[in-house]
Amino acid sequence: MSAARLRALVTSYYMILIPVVVLTVLGLVMTMSAHTVVALNQGESPYRAGLTQAAYAVAGAVCGGILAHTHKLLGRWVAWGALIAALVAQGLVLFTPLGLDQYGNRNWLRIAGQLTVQPSEFVKFGLALWLGSVLANKWQTLKRWSDLALPGLVGIAVAVASVMAGSDAGTALVLGVMSLGALTLAGVPWSKLVTVFVSALLAGLAAVMASPHRRERIALALDPDSCRDSTDACYQILQARYSMASGGWFGSGLGASRAKWAYLSQADSDFIYAIIGEETGLLGALTVLILFGVLGFGLFQVVRLHPDRSVQIAVGGIACWIEGQALINVGMVIKVLPVIGVPLPFVSSGGSALVACLAAIGVVFGLMRTDPEVASALAWRSRRSRRVAAILPATSLTAPAGATPSPGGVAANVVRGSAVRGAAASGAANAMRGPATRGGAGNGAANVMRGSATRVGGAAGNGATNVMRAPATRAGAGNGATNAMRPPATRGGAGNGATNAMRGPATRGGGGGSSAANVERGSASRDGAPDTAASVTRGGAGGGPDGIGQGKKRRTNGAAPDRGTTR
Repeated sequence: MSAARLRALVTSYYMILIPVVVLTVLGLVMTMSAHTVVALNQGESPYRAGLTQAAYAVAGAVCGGILAHTHKLLGRWVAWGALIAALVAQGLVLFTPLGLDQYGNRNWLRIAGQLTVQPSEFVKFGLALWLGSVLANKWQTLKRWSDLALPGLVGIAVAVASVMAGSDAGTALVLGVMSLGALTLAGVPWSKLVTVFVSALLAGLAAVMASPHRRERIALALDPDSCRDSTDACYQILQARYSMASGGWFGSGLGASRAKWAYLSQADSDFIYAIIGEETGLLGALTVLILFGVLGFGLFQVVRLHPDRSVQIAVGGIACWIEGQALINVGMVIKVLPVIGVPLPFVSSGGSALVACLAAIGVVFGLMRTDPEVASALAWRSRRSRRVAAILPATSLTAPAGATPSPGGVAANVVRGSAVRGAAASGAANAMRGPATRGGAGNGAANVMRGSATRVGGAAGNGATNVMRAPATRAGAGNGATNAMRPPATRGGAGNGATNAMRGPATRGGGGGSSAANVERGSASRDGAPDTAASVTRGGAGGGPDGIGQGKKRRTNGAAPDRGTTR
């Protein structure tokens, strides 16, 4: 995988995560606001709905976190098991006394007491995994109707039929959108896609014509002059439009909605977008749309860039599920689409919908990590100590020629902050671009800094290198040590064969043993070296063995092992 594609995938991770977090938090706030009046009217705590939704959000976040670090999510047993478990739960709703009828739909399963679950939300989850596994395994043979129908089209038909049996047309529509997106990404020929789409459309029209209630809703949505009075069919649509219109540019303020005072039914679930528009205005309503747009872009970036076809199909199905459901909900509120009763993902109240959506996002993150390079990049980003490894790689810090590092390993301490202190083994690299660093390193160690000052105690073996490009550095090193600096000053006391080099204004160096060389290109230099010492300056002036020039005055005291002290 190329570096550009890897960076785009990592960026997509945050383009998915941030909108999901923001939308979930917004949902907690708006659910509490929209349900306050209803709760007080029923004698309940006004915070009950918000706290309940927060508990579901925590449960969904835990499920998503587990799935994000789970391998083989598209394995045969996992994918088939998820879909079969969801269909069995949906069957319990339809054919056992555990199923509950509410708002004209038989779509809830009683668990215990007041705790209920909506299995149709998890049918979406299971179908997305199942389509990713099945269609990817047969993508080369999907040109034949037999391979496309079994098991792909049959599984889709069973899932949609199980939901439609409970009169939940909204969820069935979302399942159809998700399945069509997955079939497209699987590479099904367009001729067969058109055939499948037309067949599904005819089946949907037959279901609509069989229900007078659905026919009336579709007729109201298609007629722009309808819903001018508060009849039973138009009441909810009109109240939603009044709520959106009264919000203005910046809204009436959180908690100040008037539609939630029993004027707008389902204000905390299906029509929560109307409450958002009223309390936060056009600015808040557009912000929600932008967040869903960023989320969709991040999901489809994963589809476009991930090399695994099964991941592309599964993530594409999840993207069509979440984005399609959001568009249906918003279109229903603003009277572009008929009222069919689907929640706004991550925002509307309802534990099953929130847990299923958060678990689906966890699946997306888990599938992204199936690529080893993406998993490595995400793990690297999560470690604070490696933030600048790509800017200043430790491999560029090499010891001087002739150094003999001991086999202690290679350690790297990199920081961009104020200071770092590191004691490393042989071949260690301490790199910093902040104000100060102190490091004691072993043989062949390299201490590099571009900030203000550094003090390096290289009481270490041979071949130690201390390099700095900031104002000052002090280094004491062993044999064969090199102290190099380019800013104003450096002081170095070195052993035999030591070299003190500087390009700033002044330097003081006591070069100890034989063959010591003190070189300066700044203003002036003084150094005393006993045996075969060479003092060279290219600054203002220099003279003799003392190296006294006419530039800035410097003095160096160095302890030399052969001749005592030289001044």
